[in-house]
Amino acid sequence: MDYSLNWVNLSCFACIGALVLAGAIPFIKMLSSQNKKITERLDKERAERQSIRENGGITALAIIKSARWEGARNKFLHTIYYDVEVQPDGQPTFQAKFRDEVFRRNIQSENYEIVSEIGLKIWVTYDPANPSRMFVDRYDDESNSI
Repeated sequence: MDYSLNWVNLSCFACIGALVLAGAIPFIKMLSSQNKKITERLDKERAERQSIRENGGITALAIIKSARWEGARNKFLHTIYYDVEVQPDGQPTFQAKFRDEVFRRNIQSENYEIVSEIGLKIWVTYDPANPSRMFVDRYDDESNSI
């Protein structure tokens, strides 16, 4: 019996496997790094929201005057720049601009303007000492389910 052919085949498969593994390692590291960055960003956002709540955050109704997204967008998680009219109970209305990460489906946009958001009622929570610190608490259509 000639066993040399089997060793050649085995060593070829081992080399091919090593090359595939060597090519996959950077890809796996890249995915892990991206997941870590996203997790860190979301943790930072949660901490900011908690800070606003702990500093006497006020939740009020707001009407979206404009909403724009910039940069790459995920399938459902969007970074949106809002221009809203906030209508707090018993206080005068005021205009505010803020950025928030929002989970939304079915976004229709034209030149980065999210036309499907204009005119929608949302609930925002803001820091009364610094109203520019604001985030979307929920959309008005979600209020009945909360």
